[in-house]
Amino acid sequence: MQLTALLVSADFSAWFTARGERNDYGVPGSPTWWEPQDIELAAFEFLGRDVPLNQLPDAIEAALLEQADGLEWERDE
Repeated sequence: MQLTALLVSADFSAWFTARGERNDYGVPGSPTWWEPQDIELAAFEFLGRDVPLNQLPDAIEAALLEQADGLEWERDE
């Protein structure tokens, strides 16, 4: 399952994709949810302009990926 998330600040927006892995509490009848795995930066926009990912410094990409852990992920349908 493909998951997507968006990080928005006053200056930039970053779009992420991840492979969703279904998870549960391991008890029959417990609720299930999708957890993001293999998170990748899909697109980045700074001050309204698209920035090609191959021109984004590795340190900035790494910092953005760290921020992706706390985002709300949605199933890409």
